[in-house]
Amino acid sequence: ALGIGNHEEAYIKYNHFDLYDYLANDLMKQPELKIGYDGFVKVIVGDSKTTNTKRAVDFYLTHGAKGGGFTEGYPVTYIHSIAKEKEADIYLAGHIHQLVLDVKDKIGMDVAGNRKDVRKVYAVCGSWLEKYKQGTSSYFESARGWQTTKGYIKIKISIKNHNHLLEITPEICFV
Repeated sequence: ALGIGNHEEAYIKYNHFDLYDYLANDLMKQPELKIGYDGFVKVIVGDSKTTNTKRAVDFYLTHGAKGGGFTEGYPVTYIHSIAKEKEADIYLAGHIHQLVLDVKDKIGMDVAGNRKDVRKVYAVCGSWLEKYKQGTSSYFESARGWQTTKGYIKIKISIKNHNHLLEITPEICFV
């Protein structure tokens, strides 16, 4: 999937070139997976030949908006507030140039009434921007706020063991 945010929109506006369409048509096998500022993507994992080993993983992806970087609990509260009215397994956001990962393991029930362990992943996808760097002149350099930790989120999705249980393993990768 390919999202869009305020930087891409500014580039399109001031350069009269639709970078978003260009990237989608040039780089994607399915340009219809342009999701705009936010959207859902379902990924099927498992053996394509065997139905009982297939599992769906639902992603909610958003560019995000606004800030609030000085409130208590931020930026974890940022991604949780975005996820409140959405239903997905993995919630990914950007915009605020932060790197944060939160995992909540919940207990539920499957359609047969058996215990079902559910992992929810909440992440703000990271940043490569620096503050207070000599010779740098950018909006981020001059903006109020904390220095960000440089890096990204990596999420490994697999089906493990004889029960074909879905395993979601997120990690922070520091740069």
